[in-house]
Parts: sequence; structure tokens; C-alpha cells
Amino acid sequence: MTTSIVGSSIGTGIFGLSNDLAKAAAPGPALIAWLIVGTGTFCLVASLNNLGQKQSESGIFGYAGKCFGPMGEFMSGWTYWISGWMGNVAYAMILMSAIGFFMPELRGMGNFLKSVSSIFILWFLSFLVNRGIKSASFINAIVTCAKVIPLTLFIVVMAVSFKAGILTADLWGKVNGRTISGTYQSTSVFKQISSSLMVMVWAFYGLEGGFSFCRTGPN
Repeated sequence: MTTSIVGSSIGTGIFGLSNDLAKAAAPGPALIAWLIVGTGTFCLVASLNNLGQKQSESGIFGYAGKCFGPMGEFMSGWTYWISGWMGNVAYAMILMSAIGFFMPELRGMGNFLKSVSSIFILWFLSFLVNRGIKSASFINAIVTCAKVIPLTLFIVVMAVSFKAGILTADLWGKVNGRTISGTYQSTSVFKQISSSLMVMVWAFYGLEGGFSFCRTGPN
């Protein structure tokens, strides 16, 4: 259960987060965006925790059903399911891109072949789940370790090599009153923050599912 929650919370967006943020905003706006997203995520977790204490037998769909009736529960379930399979497709495509980084011969593979390969991966994962929760949990534990170990190493390396002068050299995304061409979308701090928020929210996708899984268990 722990590895399932960690895996769904980390997702895959976090591995491309630094690259996407570097294109979206300078360090200053990005830090402000982190503060906003962190506050919002804390409020989400606090709300789910409050709901879980009051309705411990309900899952993420049951909360909507308690408040808005069967229609609310139906819409909540189906929209969450749609977001779930769309997220799985995105994960599979990111996986193919990652494999292409280590196997250059696959970089030129067309979108059709990437889509077919992604479908095969998703069906393989579905096969593991259908075999039983133990097989799926074992694979998930391996995948979670593959996520956590490089992230831990990255944090250690960055802590050792961190240079404050580089971080503050262009804190607000302006060089001679202009934005660096091709790096930040706008000289406006507000627009840089908005672009960063879109990137960061993706990294927290799955947090609510992990919390619901913790409350209801792998039924």
C-alpha cells in the first residue's frame, strides 16, 4: 500500500519537472509558484483527511455521492476514470521517450509505433493486475524504488553542488530588461508564475488517488 501511494503521488511528471520549469519561469517566479501549489496541495490533503475521518467507509467517489447524490457520484467516478486512463497513456508515452534517450535508434520511431508500444505496455500492466494484487504490488514496489533512488541521489548531488550565485543571477527572468529568448514565455512575473503552476500541478497528479487508496484499501 505504501509503494502504491508513493508511486501514484510521484508519478512521472516529476522527472521532467526541472526541465519544464526552466523553460517556463525564472527561479523567483518558480519559487512563488511552489509556495502557491504547496499551499493548495496542503488544503487538498487536509480536506481529504477531514472527509476520511467523517466518512471512513467512503472513497473518493463516495464523498460526491454523500453530498450530491447518485448523479454526483456517477459523474465523479467517470471523470476520475477518464483522467486516470489519460494519465496512463501519458505515462506510457513518457516511458517510450525515456527509453529512446538510452536507445537512440528508437528516437526516430513514428508516433504510430510509439502508440502501439504504449498500448502493449498498458495491456501488460493490466495483465499483471488481473493475475492478482500480489504480482502487481511486487512490480509496483520495484518501480517505486526505481523512482525514489534516483530522486534521492539527485537531491544529494544538488545539495553538494548548489551555488547560490547561479540561482540569483537572473532571479526574476530579466536580462537587460528583456527575457532570455526561447527560455521564458514572458517578462511578466505573473505569466511566469502561471506557466509554472501548469507544470507543477501535473507533478501532483495521483495524490488524491493515493490518499483514497489508503482510506479504502485495494478492493
